[in-house]
Amino acid sequence: MTTGSQGNAQYYDLIIVGAGIFGAMLALESSQRGLKVLLVEKNDFGGGTSANSLKTIHGGLRYLQSFDIRSSIISAKERKAWLTIAPGLVRPLSCILPTTNDLMKSKFLVGGGAWLYNALTRRRNVNMPVEAQIPNAHLLSISALHDAMPNLTDDSVTGGACWHDAQAINTERLIIACLFSAKQYGAQMVNYHALENLRKANAGYTASLIDSSLTRPQNTEKVQVFAPWFIDCTGRGEFLEKEFLECKPEKKHRAPTYVKAVNLVVKKSISEHALGLKAKDASGMSRLLFLTPWLDGFAAHAYALIGTWYFDTRSGELNAISEDELNACIAQVNSAFFEPLFAIEDITQVHLGHLPADPGRLIKGNPDTALKKHAELTDWGETKIEYEGMYSLKGTKFTLARKAAEDTINYLEQKYALKLAPSISASTPLWAINVTSVDQLELMGWSQEQISFALLYFPCGIQKIMALCADNAWMCAPIPGAAYCCHAVLEYCLRHEQVHHLTDMLVRRLPLGNAELPAKETITYTLELMAGHFFWDEQRRAQEVNTLEKYYMKRLPEDGLK
Repeated sequence: MTTGSQGNAQYYDLIIVGAGIFGAMLALESSQRGLKVLLVEKNDFGGGTSANSLKTIHGGLRYLQSFDIRSSIISAKERKAWLTIAPGLVRPLSCILPTTNDLMKSKFLVGGGAWLYNALTRRRNVNMPVEAQIPNAHLLSISALHDAMPNLTDDSVTGGACWHDAQAINTERLIIACLFSAKQYGAQMVNYHALENLRKANAGYTASLIDSSLTRPQNTEKVQVFAPWFIDCTGRGEFLEKEFLECKPEKKHRAPTYVKAVNLVVKKSISEHALGLKAKDASGMSRLLFLTPWLDGFAAHAYALIGTWYFDTRSGELNAISEDELNACIAQVNSAFFEPLFAIEDITQVHLGHLPADPGRLIKGNPDTALKKHAELTDWGETKIEYEGMYSLKGTKFTLARKAAEDTINYLEQKYALKLAPSISASTPLWAINVTSVDQLELMGWSQEQISFALLYFPCGIQKIMALCADNAWMCAPIPGAAYCCHAVLEYCLRHEQVHHLTDMLVRRLPLGNAELPAKETITYTLELMAGHFFWDEQRRAQEVNTLEKYYMKRLPEDGLK
């Protein structure tokens, strides 16, 4: 497509705002197909709602409960796509849900649904390696169900159903892999940058790109960027509404509606399966929650992810959880068992994000039912010709982000009669497998655990990591408190992965603090290295540690930190 400049502005075909999973996959899809892309994120890559999930890549079985066969087939295809493009980071996950004597949850209907699902997805394992294959869904006896889910309070249980979805064991590293794969196709991406003064210019839009990182020397000169197409993928989908559309007196759209989504990280080994739980709230109403094992093989402890809860954001705090909300979550999970499963001291982290909701359904009461099921692309040019080329892409399912990106670029291709390359994002791995890397790392003295950690989380950068070790043997030294991670990995992140803060490094890059606050010696070592790299003074060091500690529980100020 077009390259060059528009006046004094840097010219792109497409500017994307927001580097969560929807923005990352859109950057990958569009750059693979030949568009010149700029992706802008005001905070860190993947640091918002995309970091808040049960890390489940859904295969669509549950859509059959509402007879939505089309969505079930699409989800199964997208599960296969993720298993294909991110081997290792995305793995099959066994799931279990109890059957009951209720007709809609009976063995008869659930078994029929499992049979139909197996038939609809019969090609799910074609050309897939053994470790990525999905077994048939099937029923479980009541004894097998109780072995997997003991001490259930529900006396209507008659057995269970077992199926396989997939798990993205680290969504932050997966987003980084998508971004740096897009970079290989020519996409440009910046974090800790803001777009200001967005305005119409000729046959497109121009804006000022402002550095807000606080780590680089501040450049007072604003960079102008221009593109004919502009897509908002921000977490609450509000960039265009606030920065551009709201300033128009003829604006006729309603502000977007969102629910607060919450998942809990619990430091306990509960089950090797993802478990569907029938939980009750304080009013006695039942709801379905999932408890998912979260193991990467490197942490000293096992964890579980529990959720998801949805809270109405029209009142209350958007970016924190209250003590009452947290206690209600704990009580609901424990209501499914005769003995309490966990307590507040077992929680190591609260994941929190915002998902688009239907305002009409939200007004009627239950935030769970208000959540929008499918991604939506808003073409603002259809509301007014002045907005031609302006789009908003909003979605709720991590699983469907790749499909939403493909559909969006297909829409642009058709609308503007573009001649783009065909989509390859569902079948092209995000990195190339280098079979010689293991031998090379062994010769450098790396342990098998260190090799496994680097190849799992940093396959895109393994050559650069090895180059660092070749130049300096000290790079092979382990990080204090995390012997499975070598110093070269940390140095690679500093040099190549656009890290600006301690939380970026420990939570979203290494990832040594993804589940809970890392060991004190790990924090101190990483802080000193970054402080030397960025010339942080004592005040800034204290600020970085404080921000890291506050990242985990996301409690309201009056609650304090646990």
